[in-house]
Amino acid sequence: GDMTQAKLDVMIIGQTKIKILQAKAHAGVKSAEAGLREIMGVADRSLKFRIKDKELPLMGQNVALTEQQIVDMALGRRPELALAAAGADAFRLEVYAQGMLRFRRSVPTLSSASDIHSRLLPTGSRDPEHDYRPEPIPPEMPPMVVGDRKARVARITQYSHRADAIYDKVRDLMIVEAETTFYHFEQTSKGLADAKEGFKASKSLVDRVREQFDNPKAPKEQLLLGYAQAAEAQTGYVEAAYRYLLALAALERVTAGGVRPAFPGR
Repeated sequence: GDMTQAKLDVMIIGQTKIKILQAKAHAGVKSAEAGLREIMGVADRSLKFRIKDKELPLMGQNVALTEQQIVDMALGRRPELALAAAGADAFRLEVYAQGMLRFRRSVPTLSSASDIHSRLLPTGSRDPEHDYRPEPIPPEMPPMVVGDRKARVARITQYSHRADAIYDKVRDLMIVEAETTFYHFEQTSKGLADAKEGFKASKSLVDRVREQFDNPKAPKEQLLLGYAQAAEAQTGYVEAAYRYLLALAALERVTAGGVRPAFPGR
């Protein structure tokens, strides 16, 4: 009919994009099933899962969240900050203990009776685009200090000031993480609302395209283009819902359960 080489090339290009996305989707399903088998302890690799909920759940916030609420919950609930505060307090007590001993030339510290490096610290990442996480700073304390009282107190005070600086840095980084996570949640929330409007329009467009498809006078290339645009809008809606759910999960992690989304099955 009115098919030309240019129209055929456009259709082949569109079909190629669809095939690439389809391969990505199939690989994603297999990866998800492999992760489920591992977390559930299933050794049979041939086991097929029957998915109960095939649609992404959409959960509205009953109470509006604010940036200050997220920051306050992060500072009040995160165990990392409590651990840094406990370390700073312990080092201050060590300064006090060294000042109480007047006539000893060598005095053991809290590090002699405990292993302050027993807790494993996570490794950092220097990827500036995707996952930048600076290496954590481990605590330092010698097992023994030597000298008169003034010299011992002065040396331990330096370690105490370092522990205070670590606490301040942990707190500052926690605030930044809470703020950026909330900003990302706001962005995904607005994106989901916009994508939902596009999804409604795409369903209407698909219905009109199907009605005109049997009409011999209707321009087929325009119908195909409209159908492709509708499919793209529907795909964008699913991706927006997925990003929104990830943002909710990130808020729950950052606030240590202060924000608890009503995910299915809870």
